[in-house]
Amino acid sequence: MILALQSPPAKVEPTTLALVIAAREFWDAHNDLSPESKALDTALEPFAATVPYANDPTVDAASTD
Repeated sequence: MILALQSPPAKVEPTTLALVIAAREFWDAHNDLSPESKALDTALEPFAATVPYANDPTVDAASTD
């Protein structure tokens, strides 16, 4: 089951939000010690504060398949 935010944070474009969520889901499923995984992890870090995880208890979430 994939969780998605009901409403994105106001300062993040919907396309950016979708990209960050997709990248996180890919990283969670395929994380390894490769340079590519480390690069993706590093690239996602700046979004940690502006794009919360869908299962964050402070964010309304809805499930989508």
